[in-house]
Amino acid sequence: MQGETDLINTQIDVVNFLGWTKMRYAIGSLWLLATVITCSPCVIAAQAFEVRILETRVAKQEDEAAASRTASSETRPLGKPQSLISRVASASSQFEAVSKHVGSGPAETQDDTGPVVKQPVAKEIADLPKPITSFGAAIIGDQVYAYGGHFGNAHEYSTEGQSDELIQLNLNEPGRWSVLSRGPKLQGLAMVTDGEKLYRLGGFTAKNQPGDKHDLWSQAQVASFDLESKQWSELPNLPEPRSSFDAVILDHVIYVVGGWQMAGDADKRWHETSWSLDLSSTPLVWKPLAKPPFKRRAVGAAAFAEKIYVIGGMEQKGEPTTSVAIYDPKKDVWAEGPAIPGEGLEGFGSAAFAQDGRLFVSTLGGNLLRLSEDGKTWEKAQKLETARFFHRMLPVGKQQMVFFGGTNMEIGKFDHVDLIDVR
Repeated sequence: MQGETDLINTQIDVVNFLGWTKMRYAIGSLWLLATVITCSPCVIAAQAFEVRILETRVAKQEDEAAASRTASSETRPLGKPQSLISRVASASSQFEAVSKHVGSGPAETQDDTGPVVKQPVAKEIADLPKPITSFGAAIIGDQVYAYGGHFGNAHEYSTEGQSDELIQLNLNEPGRWSVLSRGPKLQGLAMVTDGEKLYRLGGFTAKNQPGDKHDLWSQAQVASFDLESKQWSELPNLPEPRSSFDAVILDHVIYVVGGWQMAGDADKRWHETSWSLDLSSTPLVWKPLAKPPFKRRAVGAAAFAEKIYVIGGMEQKGEPTTSVAIYDPKKDVWAEGPAIPGEGLEGFGSAAFAQDGRLFVSTLGGNLLRLSEDGKTWEKAQKLETARFFHRMLPVGKQQMVFFGGTNMEIGKFDHVDLIDVR
């Protein structure tokens, strides 16, 4: 693999995501029309140049907004940044109208005239102690758990901006989050549960101090947390350090999919392996799955219908994708599933979970998607009031989902928690 500068910090990597999609639509609304009229290559070149300029301005505005929120005594954002971002959002609709007229533009999405926005269930739930993204989460009964995550400024990673806390929320008394334990500072990790213990896997640690050059290292550590003793126990390490991935548990077996390995200044290594750990076996040993037909990070994953669904993510070539891959543990084979609707970014940093016999995906665009009963396509279950990505979505009973953490195209990171009826 060719040498890279830090993909997390470069302007052209989509992980510098905030404002990107709406910005691209806004510029497209002006330049696409000019291209249709003039067919001039100069127009396209100018468009690419202006995209870079505006991306920098949007990122700067979001960083300033994040700093302002941190300094404020309020714990929840009271509004959305205006000026440039507002104009970008307004121009987005113009671009979509133009693209429909000329038969080009964003990939087709489901009709927005479908299911209406559902308001969060009327239940006061405490905000997260701090806004976080890229964390692990799990639910056991009415107890919600989250570990680690990034709470620093956008595009800035350091030891001071990563969480080392395992926090808990009792949905029967949702007035506050409690800190159960501490551990290594991590983000880009996964956490699953077998209903008895919590299992923390991988992630990356920033070794640099604030303001210093990024020194980011993916980790291989795996640990279980006993909810009675409140103690962590080490388990066999992942076969290779891994971050920006996801994990699920099915029939008491943990499955790890997607991700990459960062090791300071060394080239990033995109994983082309997936692994399983049977928690009922003695000794505990990681076993390889059939080679996956992809190299992706920032994926969403879910166990559904005795299979493992790997949704979206970022491909090694630097493009986000809406592709879906399905792994059958009984046959040890991979198959292609139905792509989620929308542009590639719609599959970036998504959250997925099965509930009561249906599979749901929460996307960057604020769409809650549901796999059709025949498994061949995706339906829009509803339009969420708050769009999130790099968040978590967990099932509560048979009708509700809790959505928390993550970031938003317009307001950046936030701490708000939503409990929503998805049926």
